[in-house]
Amino acid sequence: MRETKCGKTHRGYALITVIGIMALALNMSVIIADAAPSVHPIANFSTNVTEGYAPLSVQFNDSSENATEWNWDFGDGTNSTEQNPIHTYFEMGNYTVILL
Repeated sequence: MRETKCGKTHRGYALITVIGIMALALNMSVIIADAAPSVHPIANFSTNVTEGYAPLSVQFNDSSENATEWNWDFGDGTNSTEQNPIHTYFEMGNYTVILL
């Protein structure tokens, strides 16, 4: 007869211990991952131009690592969820672009 205990650890792994109760004692621990470790995205991008006259169309090129979705804030009240958007600035000014 064997008794099986299963408990969850704080790192997302299941710890299974099998204890033998018959004539031969058996002690064994097995760690089974219940999910792959999460990989966080690292945002990075470049542009084809950084200044010019309005209206100015800018090609944004994503070079992020581990990204599966994109949320661009172009700094002028508009945004995009495309990976490599083209955005046109119609007013002169300085704009801070954020990729989340």
